[in-house]
This record gives sequence, structure tokens and C-alpha cells, in this order.
Amino acid sequence: DDYLVKPCDQGELMARVRAGLRIVSLSQDLHRSASEMRHIVTGALGPKAAGLCPRCRRVRDEQGQWYDPAEWLREGGVITQALDTCPACLQSGRFGLPTEILSPPRDRAA
Repeated sequence: DDYLVKPCDQGELMARVRAGLRIVSLSQDLHRSASEMRHIVTGALGPKAAGLCPRCRRVRDEQGQWYDPAEWLREGGVITQALDTCPACLQSGRFGLPTEILSPPRDRAA
């Protein structure tokens, strides 16, 4: 909303048109940035993992499917919850943390 008296100066008119275009462009950039931030905050950038097997390091998604961690990360997945033993490790009797994590470090000089 701008007012010009007649006869108007062409230089002043062009300056006001450029200012208006700049305001529209900045407004569009602001809306685009706000939309991107909403996607980041809501996690819309990639799938979320509901669990991670401590033995084989496979990743479980929110629907209960298990994936190789490299594949999961290539797809942009994110780990959001705690440890969860996968069915293969449960079936083989390997559940809980691996013994190399639970064992104290060995003295290399001995």
C-alpha cells in the first residue's frame, strides 16, 4: 500500500517497485525456512528407529522390521530409543550386551 502523487518521478516509482519485490521475496524465503524448520523439528527428514540390538547392532523401525545399520543410515534413519534385542539374537540365546563390552580390559603386557 503506497501512494504516489501525479506526475510521479520514474526513478522514485522504480525504487518503490524494487522495494516491494524485495519484501515479497524475503517473505517467501521466511515461509520456506519456517517450513523446513517444521520438518526438522517433527522428524520428517528420515525414518526413526525404535530400537537397536546390542549384540548384532541391527536397527528396528517403528513397525517392528529389523535392518542392517549401514542400510538404515544410508536411508537417513535416526536412532531415537534404547536397546532392544533382535529376534535372531533371542532365538540363538544371545541377548544382552556382548561379553567384550562387559569384560574388563586385558593388560596387553601380560
